[in-house]
Amino acid sequence: MKAAEQLIGFPALTVIPILGFAIDVVTHLILSRLPFPSGSVHKQFVSFAIGFASTIAMLLLTLLPIAIDPLDIAAYLLLQMLIYAFFAFWLFNLLNLNVSSLRIRIIKELYRQHPKPVPDAVLRAIYGMSEILDARLLRLERGKQLYRSHDRYFLRRGLVLHIAHFFSSLRSLLFGRLA
Repeated sequence: MKAAEQLIGFPALTVIPILGFAIDVVTHLILSRLPFPSGSVHKQFVSFAIGFASTIAMLLLTLLPIAIDPLDIAAYLLLQMLIYAFFAFWLFNLLNLNVSSLRIRIIKELYRQHPKPVPDAVLRAIYGMSEILDARLLRLERGKQLYRSHDRYFLRRGLVLHIAHFFSSLRSLLFGRLA
């Protein structure tokens, strides 16, 4: 039996990217509970790198004892890295969905009132959590997606507005109602 035929249906190859992803999740959970000086995205990149390195190490430990062609090893590495990257990308988007959704909701609220400006007090009444809203509004101002004048926010045209439009349209299309 050829060495490559030994790998057909080899269960470890199926489990390796899932184990790497589990390491990514556990690492992120640990980093999230430690007093880490940087933000959430940095923790996500660190946990991604640890999970990625673990996936490669587990794959090499599985494949190297078997006498197979180096090109096959490279192909398995590429495939397993892509599968792991898919899982990690899903986690990254899941973790960042909460942060992005508030910014998109703010822009949608400003768009609903456009061209009239939205008073600061109205946004604060809608979203309630003042410190979170302050951080998001500051980020939107720095990103040139809106500007503030006389305690009122004005919408600027930009990429995030187009993204909000896209997802509103997609939601309407998929769920049959206006978002």
